[in-house]
Amino acid sequence: MSDWSDGSSGFDDLLSFNEIPFGELVEKPDNVSYCHVCRKFVEVDIRKHKREVHAEYEQLYECPEKNCTYSSEYRHRIRIHVASVHEKKREFVCSFCPFSASQRSDITRHEARHVPAKFKCSKCDKRYKRKESLWVHLKQCDKKAYSKKFPFACVFCPKRYRFERFLNRHTANEHKTI
Repeated sequence: MSDWSDGSSGFDDLLSFNEIPFGELVEKPDNVSYCHVCRKFVEVDIRKHKREVHAEYEQLYECPEKNCTYSSEYRHRIRIHVASVHEKKREFVCSFCPFSASQRSDITRHEARHVPAKFKCSKCDKRYKRKESLWVHLKQCDKKAYSKKFPFACVFCPKRYRFERFLNRHTANEHKTI
């Protein structure tokens, strides 16, 4: 086993291994397995751990591939896992580009990227694929439109004016002492 990034070797503290930030690459010691159910690393045999700790599941189906610790309470998820991870099957292909996926839902989500945006802002003509994105934009666009309509802003308070002379009158009357 290679040395750890802190210079030590071996695996002294299982808890510290579980606290490694997600996505950080660390070499896993040979005697440690990852439990997909509780999402932790365990030092015991993974199949024994799942039987003892996760007994609330009626039955856990396990991946038949050697050295794979994936399990699920649903048999069809094992078939999907084996096809996509181990066999790298990509039977669903995007209608617009060479992208392929192992599940139809992945293709449906991907193909939405190719569909033209159909929700249009009435103020600035920007387009969005999702109605929710347009709503978020409209809030910002309304603020910009208000700023354009009332371009002269008071530096002392939040008031805005359409004409500079009104701003000057406001400043003289309201903020004389400043």
